[in-house]
Amino acid sequence: MNKCFTCDIRHRTSYLFTCDVRHRTFYLFTCDVRHRTSYLFTCDVRHRTSYLFTCDVRHRTSYLFTCDVRHRTSYLFTCDVRHRTSYLFTCDVRHRTSYLFTCDVRHRTS
Repeated sequence: MNKCFTCDIRHRTSYLFTCDVRHRTFYLFTCDVRHRTSYLFTCDVRHRTSYLFTCDVRHRTSYLFTCDVRHRTSYLFTCDVRHRTSYLFTCDVRHRTSYLFTCDVRHRTS
């Protein structure tokens, strides 16, 4: 497994990248303290899946995206704490279905 880690004290950022050729997986993690954001990306070539997660503390939002090529599904979830809303979208190509769920606490709708 190959690993690479960088840290920039002046800009208060760090990056971690790992690569596992035997298991065909890749990971990337970034953290930006100054902008209060973080990102995580994973890719598993063998299982044909990928994940992306972002978090923005300053704007109080987070996002999660997953993709599974083998099962032909994808998911997107967002959460906005400041506006008190969340969204969930799923797509299943194999079963030809998709779903969208929204929740707005401010207006009390779902």
